[in-house]
Amino acid sequence: MKFKQEQIIQTLSMPLLGWYLRWIPWVITVFVCAGYLSGVLTTQPLTLLSLLLLTGTYGAWLVIYHLGVQRFKVPAHPGFVLALFCLACASQFIPLPGTNASWLPLLPVMTAGAMAAIKPRWIGLLGAGVLCLCSYLGILRINPDWDISSQVGLLISFASTFVFWAIIRELASARVMSEMPRWRSSAVSGIRSVCCTWPASSPSAYARASQ
Repeated sequence: MKFKQEQIIQTLSMPLLGWYLRWIPWVITVFVCAGYLSGVLTTQPLTLLSLLLLTGTYGAWLVIYHLGVQRFKVPAHPGFVLALFCLACASQFIPLPGTNASWLPLLPVMTAGAMAAIKPRWIGLLGAGVLCLCSYLGILRINPDWDISSQVGLLISFASTFVFWAIIRELASARVMSEMPRWRSSAVSGIRSVCCTWPASSPSAYARASQ
């Protein structure tokens, strides 16, 4: 009975995880585009320099992200994460006078999820802390009268995003490890079948050839 329960849990949860990981890059793209449009629409007046910096930073972040996902499947390559980290930190110091600062931490929060892929874990946690500090300074530069409740909310958003993505990646790693014995057993059975059938069929083939 216990074996059947474990099989039901694996059968229901593993396809859901695969579907989730396939759609996550496009969900992140929607959020990043929403942050970019919020910056463009809420910044009054929006100078040409600010528009170019916003477009270049957010566009480069999306391009690097999708290239990294297509090449490495899971965004964990150090150079990939470092590029996203630098762009997210730079986005907090773009000159945006008179903007609504509520959208500003969106890109660093998305990047904190990618930092959860770094091993050892404390390096990713340190990077997420630096991203949170950059967001704090960026919002404080625009809104000096920032209240304490919003500051605590910012910290919670970074911490929850990091923990969430760390759990997702552990589940994905567990899925790969759980499928490895199946792959090995199928490979071994294939080799055995070839080794068992080839000698048995070779005399008959030889007889047919000799006829």
